[in-house]
Parts: sequence; structure tokens; C-alpha cells
Amino acid sequence: MHNTYKSLTAHNRIKEVTLRSLNNYCAEKLMIIKSSLLRFRYG
Repeated sequence: MHNTYKSLTAHNRIKEVTLRSLNNYCAEKLMIIKSSLLRFRYG
């Protein structure tokens, strides 16, 4: 029982880290797209 719980928390932690890095990646891409759009519009 304890072992299953441990592996579950490890899995959740991996999922959490993956989601966080995905969010960071998407946020970076959005910032890049936004800045290039602004540059395109006003440059």
C-alpha cells in the first residue's frame, strides 16, 4: 500500500513538472509571437 502511494506521488510530481515546463514553453512562445507581431506592426 505504501509503495503504491509512493509511486503515485512520484507520478503526480512528474506530471506536475511536465505541465509546468509545458506552460513555461507556451508562455515563452506567446511572448516571442507577441513581440514579433508588435515589431511587425510598429517596425
